[in-house]
Amino acid sequence: MNKSSVEAVDEAQKKQKEAEKKMEQAETKARNEKKRAELEIRKAKKEVKARTEKMRDTEYFWGMGYITVILFVIIQNGAFQNDFIDFFRTPFMWYFQFCEWLAHPTYDNGFNQKIAYTCGEAWVIRILAIVAVLLIVVIIMAIIMEITPVYNFYK
Repeated sequence: MNKSSVEAVDEAQKKQKEAEKKMEQAETKARNEKKRAELEIRKAKKEVKARTEKMRDTEYFWGMGYITVILFVIIQNGAFQNDFIDFFRTPFMWYFQFCEWLAHPTYDNGFNQKIAYTCGEAWVIRILAIVAVLLIVVIIMAIIMEITPVYNFYK
């Protein structure tokens, strides 16, 4: 009876070792499957990222194309061209009218008639107009000097 119990113990140990071996194989297989799944997930994420990047690039390209077409259409518009030219011409015209007015200061009497100022009034008005223009220029320069450091701060 001892021999059969020893055999039974040996057989049980054999079965236990086989079970442990199968367990290790199952664990190894599970780890390998997990690694393979993680690799597949990384590949899928990489592919999604690449496709997303490509879509962004394509969207940017077509967006810039649309903006370019719209700008060309606007530039071809006659009204835009006239407004663009007037934007630069109008301040010069005001300056020339002001210079002409300084040479011959007049006022409108309400009946579309130009009335000249007297000699003394004309000189006072000329001096005041020149001072006012210089004051406006100084104020604009001061504003620019205040804004420039703020702009440089955000660069």
